[in-house]
This record gives sequence, structure tokens and C-alpha cells, in this order.
Amino acid sequence: MTGAGYAAQAIVKPKGTYDDEFYGTMDIDREDEELRKLAKEIAEEKIGFYIHLTAYVLVNLMLWTIWAVNSWGSFPWPLFVSAFWGIGLFSHGLSAYGKGTWGQRMEDREYERLKYQRRDRY
Repeated sequence: MTGAGYAAQAIVKPKGTYDDEFYGTMDIDREDEELRKLAKEIAEEKIGFYIHLTAYVLVNLMLWTIWAVNSWGSFPWPLFVSAFWGIGLFSHGLSAYGKGTWGQRMEDREYERLKYQRRDRY
């Protein structure tokens, strides 16, 4: 083989790489795009929870301070706000961080069901 033959061989990519076929690269790009979209949604859920948590802490601090300054010794009325808002905050935390078990399984089953429905249509 001449020098040009060796150079041509060096450029040839091994079989099975994703660059071999046009559709292979499209699948990777689509998967990457879907993963990026999913990661963005998860990050937005977690950021939303932290914003909610910050608001909860600041507002409850203010309410408990008002109660302590104005009506110390009387019934602690901020307890109602803290408790009921805390329930909402807890459920928000579960939706942001608790998807790894029951919610994730349900989501996976729904995804598979939709995938099979799509396959049956075509």
C-alpha cells in the first residue's frame, strides 16, 4: 500500500459508531434533547421547592415574631399557619424529591403505555 492508502484507512471510522448512519446521530440528538428537557423540568421543580421553603421560613418567622412581641402568653395563633402551610410544603417536597419510588414507577408505566399505543397506530 502506498502512503495515500494508509491515510485513507486512518480516516475510516470503526463500524458501529453513531456517525456511520445519519439516523443514528439523530437518535442520539433526540435522546440528548429529551434528557436535557427532563433535567430542566426536575431542576425547575427543585428550585420551586426551595423558593417555597424560603417563603415559608420568612413568613413564619415574621408571624411568630409578631405573636411574640404583641401577645406573648396567649394562644399561639401562628401555629395554624405553620402547620397547614407545612403540610403543603411537605407535599411540595415529596413531588420535587420523592419521585424516585412510587411516582417514578407510575410515570414509567404511563410512558410504556403511551409508547405501545403509538406503536400500534403506525
